[in-house]
Amino acid sequence: MISLQDSLMIKSLWRKQNQNLDSTSNVGLVDVLSMPSSYRLHFRHIATGKYVAIKFVKVPQPRATMTIEDIRLLKKAKFLRQEIETHRQLLCPYIVAFYGFATINSEVLICMELMGMSLEDLNEFIHRSDHNKSDIAVFPEKLLVVIGKSILNGLRSRFLENGHATTSDAGSIAYMPPERIPGHPNPSVVYDIRSDTWSLGVTLAELVCGKYPIVDEDGNIPQGDISILMRCIRIVKGNEICERCFENKYPEYIKGFAELCLEELSKRPKFDQLVQTKFYECFNELLEETNAYVATFVCQIMDFEENKHTTTSSSSTLINL
Repeated sequence: MISLQDSLMIKSLWRKQNQNLDSTSNVGLVDVLSMPSSYRLHFRHIATGKYVAIKFVKVPQPRATMTIEDIRLLKKAKFLRQEIETHRQLLCPYIVAFYGFATINSEVLICMELMGMSLEDLNEFIHRSDHNKSDIAVFPEKLLVVIGKSILNGLRSRFLENGHATTSDAGSIAYMPPERIPGHPNPSVVYDIRSDTWSLGVTLAELVCGKYPIVDEDGNIPQGDISILMRCIRIVKGNEICERCFENKYPEYIKGFAELCLEELSKRPKFDQLVQTKFYECFNELLEETNAYVATFVCQIMDFEENKHTTTSSSSTLINL
């Protein structure tokens, strides 16, 4: 993560990408908070007062001799350009908004919508040992309604009518389907929405059990060795994940939906089939009520976390980009 000292050296104007950030806009660093597990930089677009998230991506500089790392970064930069161009055209409210980007020395700074918290933080709070146990049995089910439909509609916006992705298949290996992992006996050449359908199933399972749902033979989450993680993903069975994570605590239509998402490739449904499930139908029936419930719950979490860190030292520094 970029340090405060490095951030103070950043001097650049954002390129004009859309109406949210104009060509003469300034983005300022307004606050630096010491958090329990991370050091977060908060940025604000001065012209509109909007807080934004900025992702720093390293890209290689031209040189006579290219190292293996340079080649890897060049490939990453190619995907990055494709992702930026695609997200400029996406207007779906279920996808984090893209505002613009700037290049500074060997890094690309990508400016995006700042969310109140990550799904990981929310999940950790819900399953935390000191949280009110009475809420745990109810909240995840309602959260699945909002998260599930949001992800599905986001997936629909990311794919063209012919079913091929508008963006690359770059992403965390932990959420990739077995057929995309090197060494799988039936590898998939074409990347389509079924890859992200698998990711949705893993996310739902992780949400209800409070931890990454794919484990090794001893029941441990594979950490530290990517080869072990890849092997676990190659051999995992979707129904085993669902039996272990959902147990009998959730309605069958929820567990069954996750099992569909975690089917082997030939049986795994695409978007048009997923919207015909009872799980998706329940979205429409409960969405208004659930949105209000989840919004209230999330606000309570944010207030709790903010109050917990009121005594944490912070500094405010303004810089122009």
